[in-house]
Amino acid sequence: MASQSGCRSFCSGLRAIEARMKPSGINRRQFLRGTPRPTELPLRPPWVTQLSLRSCTSCGDCVTACPEDILHLDADRKPAVDFTETGCTFCGECAEACTHEVFKVTDGPAWNADVIVSASCLLQSGVSCQLCTDFCDVEALRFDMNHPPVGTLRIDQETCTSCGMCVAACPTSAISLKPFIRADAA
Repeated sequence: MASQSGCRSFCSGLRAIEARMKPSGINRRQFLRGTPRPTELPLRPPWVTQLSLRSCTSCGDCVTACPEDILHLDADRKPAVDFTETGCTFCGECAEACTHEVFKVTDGPAWNADVIVSASCLLQSGVSCQLCTDFCDVEALRFDMNHPPVGTLRIDQETCTSCGMCVAACPTSAISLKPFIRADAA
């Protein structure tokens, strides 16, 4: 009995430590090995830069205004994008709802992100799946049939708007958007 309560106490202590480490993006194993992975940037709403994000007051007006319901406040209480259900239509309602100078709507790209396809793509297993291309309105996703048996997915990063529709459509979560900071948009 005494050892069970000691184990519970130890385990609950570990869970508390892990909970405190999660916001930093480092797990316990990485911390103990001394090899933390660099934390990835969260994808922010369209037309929001790291610099303009400093003006955010965490009011949540942009989150409430989003008709696609893809915005949420992250651990830092800043707006972030979640493409698990659908993508962004670039309607601009989030920008209109913001009373601070966080959104810088321009004619250029809505955000700086690249579409990444992981090895869990069904094409890698020889399964012909085209859901991502069915949801890509700008036809930035194409199949290269020069790679048997079912081809491979090619992404035209210049045409891609990073709307996230393909991310939501992928049945294996093989597609993601990786944000990056441009030197001129820091």
